[in-house]
Amino acid sequence: MYGHAFRTHSVGRVLDELAVHKGNMYTFFADDIFTANKKRVKELLRGMIDRGLTPQWGAQVRTETVDDPELLQLMRDSNCFNVYVGFESINPRTLKLFNKKQDLAKIERSIERFHAHKIRIHGMFVVGSDEDDLETLDATAEFALKHDVDSVQFMILTPIPGSPDYGTLYANGEKYVISKNWQFYDGHHVVHQPRRLSPYELQMGAIAAMEKFYSWRGIGKKLWKRDLYYATIRYWGKKMLREWWKDEENRAHVEWLRAQLYADARELGHGAVRTVGLPALLLQDAVGRLLQRFLAELGVKVVPLAEAAAGAAAESAARARDTLDCLITPIVKRAEQERQEFHARLAAVTEALHAQWERLPKVSFPLVEGQGPVFEPFAKIGLLVTQNLDHIRDAYRSAGVAEGLWEAA
Repeated sequence: MYGHAFRTHSVGRVLDELAVHKGNMYTFFADDIFTANKKRVKELLRGMIDRGLTPQWGAQVRTETVDDPELLQLMRDSNCFNVYVGFESINPRTLKLFNKKQDLAKIERSIERFHAHKIRIHGMFVVGSDEDDLETLDATAEFALKHDVDSVQFMILTPIPGSPDYGTLYANGEKYVISKNWQFYDGHHVVHQPRRLSPYELQMGAIAAMEKFYSWRGIGKKLWKRDLYYATIRYWGKKMLREWWKDEENRAHVEWLRAQLYADARELGHGAVRTVGLPALLLQDAVGRLLQRFLAELGVKVVPLAEAAAGAAAESAARARDTLDCLITPIVKRAEQERQEFHARLAAVTEALHAQWERLPKVSFPLVEGQGPVFEPFAKIGLLVTQNLDHIRDAYRSAGVAEGLWEAA
C-alpha cells in the first residue's frame, strides 16, 4: 500500500503506550531497524528518560549504531538491555555477496562498543551462502564465543517465495531448491542446493555450530563471569537443540539429505571406481573439464567416450565393460537458450552411450546452466572413490584452482 516507504507512530504516542504499560520488566520495540531514523530515536529515548519510562528494553539494530556516541549513550541511559544485531556473516566474500556495508572489523567494533555500554547482544548470522564452506560455519561459532556474543542464531539461507532471491534466481532455475516442503522453510532446515558444500553438510554444520556455541564451554564462560541470566539462556539453547533432534520429522529430513549424498556410494560401494567413462562431448564444457580434473586429483582415470558407429557398438560395449567401472551420464536440468543446441547434442550422445553400455553402472551428473559448478554432484562421485569427504573437498578445490574457476584459499 505504501510502496517502499514506512510509517512510524509519533514519539508522543509511543511514550503514552509505554506509560500504559509502565511496570513491565521488559519491552521490545518491534521496528525492523529501530535506529533507522536516528533523530526520531534520540527524541524517543530522551522522552523515556525525562518521563521515567525506562524498563529494560531491546530492539533490532545495525552495526553502525555504535558509530553515533550520543545515540549509544542514550540507549544506555534509557536502560537498553539487549540488541539484536544482523551481523550476517564473518566471511568477507559472503558480506560482499549480500551487499552489506560492513566488514569483520566493523562487526568486532560494534560488539566491543555495545558491551562497553553494558548492552547485551543477540548476534544474528546467516549460513549457507554460495561463498560459505564448512570452515565458515565452525569459524562463526568460534568467533561468537571468542567475542562473547551473549546469544546467537545461525539461520540457514532459505529462498522464501516472494523474496528477491527467489524471484530472480530460484524461480528462474539458475539455482534450485531441493525441497518444497514449506514447513521446513524456517531457517533451520536446508531446502536449497549450496555451492561449496552439500545440503547434508550444511545441515549438519549449522547444527554443529549451534551446538558449539550452546555448549558446556559456552555456559561455563558465562558462569565464570557470574552472568547467570545468559548462562541460563545458553543452557536452554543446549536443551532446545537436544529437543530438535528428538523430533521425528527433523531426523527424517536430515536422513533424507544424507541419503541424497550417499545414494550412489551405497549402491556401488566406496572404492568401487578407478576408471570411469564419460561423454567426450562433455569435456567441451567447463564443468566437464572440472570433473575430469577432479577425478584425476582422486587418482581416477577418465576415458572420454564418443558415440560408436552401429557396427562397432557391440565390440566397444564389450571392451568398455572390461575396462570401465562406471559411466558418468550428464543430466541437463536447465539450458540457456544459446546453449540448447550443445545440450541437445550432449543428451543424444548420452542416450546412445546408455544404449551401447546398458549393463555398465551409471552415475548421473546434473548440469544447471548459469549456476556454475556445485560441490554435491562432485562429492557423490568422489564417494565412489573414498569415504573421506575432506579429501574429496581438497580435490575439488585443487581442480577448480587448476581450471582457473576460483582462486586458491
